Amino acid sequence: MATSPQPADPPLSLEPVVGWRAWRLRRVGGVLTLVSLTRDDRWAPNDAMEATCPRHRAPTQGCSCGLYAASSARNLAHSGVLGMDICVVGAIAMWGTVVEHARGARSQYAYPARLRLVCGRCLSAGAGAVDPRSVAESDGWLSAVCAKHRKGITSPSWPADQMQSELLSAYGVDLMPIERVALSLRTGPGPLRSNPPELLKVVALAIWSIVKFVLTGLFMLWAYSGLIIFALMLLVPAFNAVTHLLGIESADAATSSIAATSPSTQTYVVVPPKHHHPDRGTPRPYRRPPPAFAAVCGVGAGSHVEYVSCRDPRSDLFGFAERTEPKGPKTDCSFGDRDAYTRGPHYSICWSSFGLGAFVHPWANAPSPWSVPHQEGGALYEHR
Repeated sequence: MATSPQPADPPLSLEPVVGWRAWRLRRVGGVLTLVSLTRDDRWAPNDAMEATCPRHRAPTQGCSCGLYAASSARNLAHSGVLGMDICVVGAIAMWGTVVEHARGARSQYAYPARLRLVCGRCLSAGAGAVDPRSVAESDGWLSAVCAKHRKGITSPSWPADQMQSELLSAYGVDLMPIERVALSLRTGPGPLRSNPPELLKVVALAIWSIVKFVLTGLFMLWAYSGLIIFALMLLVPAFNAVTHLLGIESADAATSSIAATSPSTQTYVVVPPKHHHPDRGTPRPYRRPPPAFAAVCGVGAGSHVEYVSCRDPRSDLFGFAERTEPKGPKTDCSFGDRDAYTRGPHYSICWSSFGLGAFVHPWANAPSPWSVPHQEGGALYEHR
């Protein structure tokens, strides 16, 4: 009896993949140590975490083994794992064999990249990531609490700033900015309605997004003024097509014909006339149209950028995309400063930060904005 073929192992990841996780916290041998939520697996400081499986080398496509992480802070918030026992959230670097899923990934190796203490009670209430004021100990486990939730706690506690510094020093990593997780980890209405400074910050970000969009539009009008000429040139074959349907043959149709592919391919073929008339001159080829462009917004997620609507308060990156062969950041982003650059087959994107220190690699990956629905942050139809 023939056995069914086993699924092929996933490709080896050459660059670390950024994922998002949450942990419990306790002291092991006097050292602050991260502990997984669903199991008692300890993430030892200065030692990469390795996935294990009793049946094979983890992970594989046909098994659920591996080190799990969400692809973004927003997906982590909706994964159903956020509870009161959480003390630390952050980003991890994943490498080795990596199996990617719709909202996350499983990897062979992983290690924390950025960490931050958060109030677990606020997370479980859907209020998002809130800076704690103190860290209390109960039955060997540590829990971070904010000013609102530390009332009534009688167990031993320490200042949160002191514990935060000790945690970062133990793992040798950087602090995760609160702006990266405050709104992204929110699953309920939270304190936004009763917190005017937070609301003002969101409004300021929205205004800044509109200003940058308008400035970019003015720049594109100046840089791509040839679009108007190109549009006029498209009217000529359209007029000839209408006259042909009406039975009226134009003089140009008797001498030459021009066949062009879709403007999106940027390829034009000039067909010579069957009978050349020197007195009428030679047909002039069309000018090569300027490349298509798009203005998009996104959220920095380390090695890649997640597209979101420019009205989304989580957006911290503004991108200027061109549908052309990438030539490098110095050429494609010559109009101004950039925080990150994305290149792909027949497109390039120059990313600028809104000023909050976006968590993004200078050579971040992102799919073509023309392949992403505009409802999810992709290029609008009029930019295609």
